[in-house]
Amino acid sequence: MENVYDTTCRASRKEDVLPGWIVGTAGAVHYRLPRDVKGAIQAKTDVYGYLLGTVLNDGRIEFQLKEITEADIGELTRKNYATEFIRNCFVSNLANYVPDGPLQPPNCPQ
Repeated sequence: MENVYDTTCRASRKEDVLPGWIVGTAGAVHYRLPRDVKGAIQAKTDVYGYLLGTVLNDGRIEFQLKEITEADIGELTRKNYATEFIRNCFVSNLANYVPDGPLQPPNCPQ
């Protein structure tokens, strides 16, 4: 989830919002996104991948989510694990719990 700190509580203080990501795609259970992801630029669930950071000549850092699909699984891994096991990682490794997400007004910290 990109832009994770841009929440409803910070709507009036955009200049104070830090850029930030939550990345949880390294083989764990696919957790559900929070209920409120309105401020997120990207918000994806049920994907595997990694976050690639590129430092530009002017010092800025750009981040890009690089998804890994079932088709990206190499031959050696396919030899060592049953096709059904690999497939289940992509389609059945899901959690049902949905977190509430960030605080909403009037509960925002001052």
